[in-house]
Amino acid sequence: MRDPGLQPERTALAWTRTSAALTVLPLPLVVIGARHHAWALVALTAAVLVLSATTAFRLASGVRRAVHHD
Repeated sequence: MRDPGLQPERTALAWTRTSAALTVLPLPLVVIGARHHAWALVALTAAVLVLSATTAFRLASGVRRAVHHD
């Protein structure tokens, strides 16, 4: 019987926190870019937001599976 301990869960939670931060931190750039009509900045930041939100969602579902494995 193999017991991996809590390391996989800690790693997954760390990546979830990182991707959540990457989702929240670019929001002011979207506002600044929109106010100054810097649409390239808005588009790039929106792409980063979508990718990081998707990553956060996938990691969170992985953490739930890791914690609730049978």
